[in-house]
Amino acid sequence: MSATLGANDLVVAIAEARVEGAAARRRLLTYGVGSCIAIAAWDEVARVGGLLHFMLPAPRRDREREIASTRPGVFATTGVAALLQQLAAAGAEIPRLRLAAAGAAELVQAGPSSVGAQNRVALITALQTAGLELRTGVFGGTASRTVALDLSTGAFEVRPVAGQARVGRRI
Repeated sequence: MSATLGANDLVVAIAEARVEGAAARRRLLTYGVGSCIAIAAWDEVARVGGLLHFMLPAPRRDREREIASTRPGVFATTGVAALLQQLAAAGAEIPRLRLAAAGAAELVQAGPSSVGAQNRVALITALQTAGLELRTGVFGGTASRTVALDLSTGAFEVRPVAGQARVGRRI
């Protein structure tokens, strides 16, 4: 994964989901995936992929539910549902999706109550609710990552901060 933004790269912001077809010959990428999680989905037959970068596990308070109604990508529960809806609308078949994710780093507090750990549990639960499971994941650690999905190949790539090894897999 190139460290520089390419002309055909499409940046997915924090709390956002994006879906594109392979014809676009793009890479979807997102930066600063720390305790957040980025989940990539790829339908090889339909040649459609998507990337979601969510921040928190689930809306629990009234104000959070209000936020989720207009910005579902903030939360795992509403963001995964929104990503799946966008993928289906673009022609992907949900049971065919190959899924990969990265994030849930322990940037501030480690342990089962940390935001990263809660995000990971919320992601797995949201996927199970939809009848899906991850094909691969890169979780934990103490560093933020850059995550990309190559829409022409379905390659999922994770690049931690400088000095750490890059992980690349085709999903």
